[in-house]
Amino acid sequence: RLTYRMGGSRRRNVPDQLEQPMMRNEHIVRAHQTPEVGNNTNGLPWNIIHVDNSAPAGGNGTVQAPFNTLEQGNLAADAAGDVVFVHTGNGTYNQTAAFTPQFAEQLLIGDGAMFCLDTTCGPINMQLTNTRPTISNGSGASVILGTGGGGGPIGFTTANFIVSGSRIGVEATNAALAGSTAEVINYKIEPGSTGGFHTGLQLTGVVGEVNVVNTSITDMNDTGIKIDGGTPTLTYQGTVSNDNGLGTGSTSPLIDIRNTTGGTISIAAGSTPGTYQAGDPNCLVATTVQNSLSDIGGGGIVIDKSNSDITMDNLTITNSVNEAISVTNSGGNIKIGLGGPATITQIPGTLLSPSAAGIVVDGADPTFTYSGSITNLAGSGNAVFVNDTGPTGSVTVTNPGDRSSESGAGLVVSNSSGDVTIENFNITDTTGPGILAQNN
Repeated sequence: RLTYRMGGSRRRNVPDQLEQPMMRNEHIVRAHQTPEVGNNTNGLPWNIIHVDNSAPAGGNGTVQAPFNTLEQGNLAADAAGDVVFVHTGNGTYNQTAAFTPQFAEQLLIGDGAMFCLDTTCGPINMQLTNTRPTISNGSGASVILGTGGGGGPIGFTTANFIVSGSRIGVEATNAALAGSTAEVINYKIEPGSTGGFHTGLQLTGVVGEVNVVNTSITDMNDTGIKIDGGTPTLTYQGTVSNDNGLGTGSTSPLIDIRNTTGGTISIAAGSTPGTYQAGDPNCLVATTVQNSLSDIGGGGIVIDKSNSDITMDNLTITNSVNEAISVTNSGGNIKIGLGGPATITQIPGTLLSPSAAGIVVDGADPTFTYSGSITNLAGSGNAVFVNDTGPTGSVTVTNPGDRSSESGAGLVVSNSSGDVTIENFNITDTTGPGILAQNN
């Protein structure tokens, strides 16, 4: 077909253009950019090491050939910022050693719940299933909070695990943490069926910060949370519980804080937040674990030779085999029940027939405040016993919601030179003086 036009435009119309053969134009400049996924700290791609105990032996840590033990994944994480991702797998990961970060800013992340990596392309959720992996180390800790000696603003982050039957669920020492910060997110720590003694969270000599969110510790037979020495900054959001009513729990303390020389400790304080941050700041997950401290037939709360500022709320202690709350030779500002309800109940004969006191404050100069109810029935010890406190401290025990009840051995304040305020009590049929104040 030949088309010839006299004058006018020489532009071909659409039908004409459709009849022309297609030809490549070599002169169009095209920009090309390879997408990059980088981490927050150095812009390099995340190095993700995969662990799956259902995989065959001989893996190399890739998603196609994961390692099949946690120890192999730990050893392969040999650079700052490495991520060890633990798949749900097949049954419990039985550990021969604690997972210990070797370098700063490493992450140990389990499957089963949201956790997002912060990347240059936006947050990437690592979650594959709805079941968290279970890990167990019957001879030691499952996870050590540390930095590999590298420090850093966030030394180590771990999230989304069930710890069952470990001697210690999560442990921090100052040698490992090195004054940095560690994060524990969405853990469930339980005694399992391995026998022996179990501690949920243990901090020893820590000079650094530990933040725990959406975590539960249940029925540890050697203390729920144990803190010994150092100047720790601990924030624990979640539940610590012990039920020895059927002999399945422990007579050890629910919380045991000793020998600290400073720092700030906050356990189940205030109302439960609605969400928690899972990695990237844009990844917020609904909180599933409430702030709660519950001890039935156990060892209550022990604070000894501590000079930390301590806050605990949302507390229920029933039939403690020792004092429900014992504060001895300690300083610091200790507040219990000001940000959430607190209840102490001693009913002899229903569990272990305790004769211990409700609250004991003995020695040194703490500023101690308990705001909540105390029910201390006949056969129990003193509802409140204050002894040998110094002039710079104070003790306040009050029940703003109602009146506490004392039918045990009465209220005692002796050998103390600081301010002591005890109010809102009904005192009836005590075995000793209802109120005894001597040598003050």
